[in-house]
Amino acid sequence: MDPFQRLPVELMLQILEDTADFVGVESLTSVPRPARAAFHMDSWAIMHVISALNPITSQPEVRVLISNIVVVHKRLHKTTLVTEELEASQRAWRQEIACFLLHIAAQIQRLACVCLSRLRQEFASAVGASPLHAQRANGPFSWIEEYRIYWARWHLRSYSDVHKFKEEQFSVWETTGRLKSRFSRDIDVYPTSDGVFDFLKEAIWAVAITVEDLQACSPSEFPQRVLRPEHRSILSWNNEIDTPFFTSFELPRSTETQYPIWSPPPVPTQNLVTSCWFLLPDHCKQPPAQMSLFRSLRFQVMRRGTNKRGMDDILRYRRCGVLLWDKWRMFSTGLYPNTFRERVPTPDGGFVDPGGPEARLSTSCLEKWLAVRDPWMQTNGWQLA
Repeated sequence: MDPFQRLPVELMLQILEDTADFVGVESLTSVPRPARAAFHMDSWAIMHVISALNPITSQPEVRVLISNIVVVHKRLHKTTLVTEELEASQRAWRQEIACFLLHIAAQIQRLACVCLSRLRQEFASAVGASPLHAQRANGPFSWIEEYRIYWARWHLRSYSDVHKFKEEQFSVWETTGRLKSRFSRDIDVYPTSDGVFDFLKEAIWAVAITVEDLQACSPSEFPQRVLRPEHRSILSWNNEIDTPFFTSFELPRSTETQYPIWSPPPVPTQNLVTSCWFLLPDHCKQPPAQMSLFRSLRFQVMRRGTNKRGMDDILRYRRCGVLLWDKWRMFSTGLYPNTFRERVPTPDGGFVDPGGPEARLSTSCLEKWLAVRDPWMQTNGWQLA
C-alpha cells in the first residue's frame, strides 16, 4: 500500500512545500497518487513556496529569468488558456504554468548536476599529474559554483524560449503581414539588454558546450552556429560573443542514469571563510578571481611568444570549467597564487599562511594553466622557456 494513502492532505502539502527539491517533487507527483492530487489542489502556491525555499531559484537574478520563461510560455500557449469563465481561465493557467515550471526546474536540476559532474571530471583529469591536486579537484561543490551553473542553465532556457517565440512571431508576420506586438518588439533586444555581465557569458558557453558534448540535442535540432562552438572568449577582449540557443534540453536516458542527482547546498552565511574565498551570494555578480589572472597569464604568453597557441584554446578551458570554479578549488589545485597578506582559514578546515609578492604571477602557475590546456605538457614535464 502506498504510504501516502494514510497521510492527511495537509501533511502531504507540507511535505511538498518543504522539499525545495524540484526533482523530488516531480517524482512524487509523476504518478497517480495522493501526492499528485495534493499538488494539483493549489500547484501555483506550492511552486511559489518551493521556489522561495530553493537555494538557487530564491535568488533575484534567477527569479527574473523564471518570470521571462512564464511570460513567453503564456504567449506561446495562449490559445490553450481560454475558457468560458475568466476566473476558471486564470485558475487553469496557473495550474498549467505551475506544472510546466516544475518540469522545467526538474530538468534544469538534472542537467546542472550532470554538467557539474562532467566539468569536475574533466578538471580532475586536467590537473591529474598531481594526485593531491586531483583529489582536491574532486572536492565537493560550493554553493557559488552550483549557482553559476544553474544560472547559466536558466539563462539558456530563457533565451531559447525567447528565440522560439521570435521565430514564431516572424513566421506569422511573413504569412499575414501583421505588425509585431509590442511584446515581440521589446523582446528583440533581449540578447543584449538582459543585464548579463560580460564575464557570465563564459559560464553560459561552458555549460552550452558541455550540453553539446553530452548530446542533449540531436544534430538536426541543434543550431548550426552552436555545432561549431564559439572559439572566441570574453577574456580575449572580444565583447561580441553571441548567446547560444537550444531547441531541446532533454538528455539521453543513459546519460541521466550515469551521473548522480542532488539538491543544491544551502545559501552560505557570511563568515571569515566565505568572505576570504568569495563564496557568498554577493560575489555572484563579480568575476571569478581567476578571470583577471587568466588575462594576465595570457598576456605573459603573448609577450614571450614561447607557444603559438598560447592560452587561446578557450574550448579546452571551458570543458574543464576553470573559469567557473571558486577561488578555493583553483587555489588548492595550484591554479591560483597565494595573494593573502595574512593567515586565513580554508573551507576544508585548515589555514593558509600569507604569500609573498613573488607568488602573485609565478612561472609555475603559468605552467599549470598551460598544462590544463594541453595535457601532453603534464606527462612530458614541459617547462616554460
